[in-house]
Amino acid sequence: MQTDDQQLAAGAYAKKQLFGGCAILTWSHRRRFETARLLVAPYKGAVLLDYGCGDGTFLAMVHTDFPESVGLEVDPGLVATCSSQFGNLGGLRFLLANAADSLPAGSVGIVVCTEVLEHCPTAAVDAALTRMRRLVAPGGRVIISVPVETGLPLIVKQAARAIAARRVS
Repeated sequence: MQTDDQQLAAGAYAKKQLFGGCAILTWSHRRRFETARLLVAPYKGAVLLDYGCGDGTFLAMVHTDFPESVGLEVDPGLVATCSSQFGNLGGLRFLLANAADSLPAGSVGIVVCTEVLEHCPTAAVDAALTRMRRLVAPGGRVIISVPVETGLPLIVKQAARAIAARRVS
């Protein structure tokens, strides 16, 4: 079954970043997804793990090339929403990140972790990298990306992060 734009657009991230009204934002995020698709393409057919899958958009976009895929997320609400939204796509499942510890070592051919680790405290980054290392099969690949932030966008994002951190404390 093919995922259509309407099904993808139901996700919170996709609605805002891929189908929103800002042409530059939409273009930028669509390019990131297209780049990720190109990077995983050589591993077509392998078990795919998306560490920090968010609203499941990437997994839904590539599910026909990766018939067995797992999305890991720390938010139970996102896991439930993804499972409901993409439950019709066979072979695609969503789990809480700590459930990765129950997956067999070396059971994943390709791991992607895009635009996630920059949001995590050091201990969570260490745990994520340890899990990815344990899960990837010999000869498999782990692809990690983080945004390159410079200039005014860096200043604005750092200020927003500082404000958010104060609210949490």
